[in-house]
Amino acid sequence: MIAVACLARIASRLAQRWYHHSSFWLTFLIPIAVIVTSCGKQADSGRPEPSPVQTSDSDPNPTPRATATPATDVTTTLTPKVSVMIITYQTQSTPNQYASPPGMRIAATRGEEIRYLDLANNRMRLEKSVFGNSGKKLYQTMIINQTGSYRFEPGKNEAFFTKMSAPVPVWNFDQNVNTTWARERGLTVKPGQWLNRTCDVVSVGSGNNVWLWNEIPLKKEQKLVGSDIVISAYRIQENSSVEAAMLQVPAEMKIIGN
Repeated sequence: MIAVACLARIASRLAQRWYHHSSFWLTFLIPIAVIVTSCGKQADSGRPEPSPVQTSDSDPNPTPRATATPATDVTTTLTPKVSVMIITYQTQSTPNQYASPPGMRIAATRGEEIRYLDLANNRMRLEKSVFGNSGKKLYQTMIINQTGSYRFEPGKNEAFFTKMSAPVPVWNFDQNVNTTWARERGLTVKPGQWLNRTCDVVSVGSGNNVWLWNEIPLKKEQKLVGSDIVISAYRIQENSSVEAAMLQVPAEMKIIGN
């Protein structure tokens, strides 16, 4: 209202003096604009300043925006898997009194064996390692199926084949030991336990025993000339899977043997 009153008074004075000089409008044009602007500011000086409008970017808790994911054309090759039971053993070889010649005893050695048992297809992969100053080292791998065993070493492109003499389960310590075979030969079979599993303990000879759990060996004690060997399971993983190729002899390997 104050701005309108100011403008009305100025207009009345200009109308009375207009006829005196034609340049009067130009003389007072700029001052009028300044007065009108200042009057407008005085009229608005009592109003509160409006708050700045918040955008989604300045929102203290902005709503997440959907981000478009670019389409990708990725071709994935599925590797065939096989369900297996994985048993890990510790091995210990200790020199005994039968070492020959005297003073030439083999030093005690410690190692590990891992057996991947494909129960459905009656085949197995066996990996043998030894512990040394530089850690664990793989020194032999075997693939055993119903035809026989294939033994090969790291870095070599040949496998030594040994034919299986009888169709028996392959879950053994490189010997076809099972309860049926033991009873047929009149060997002693006693009940026992290992890793809280009920076993049949087969005595193959003096100081030579095998603990069989469902025909799967969990422990073996063996006396040889010069050393005593103990192989014992310490971990059993019953529901595992591996690539099918792990249970097959590589196609490029040369097979040696009968």
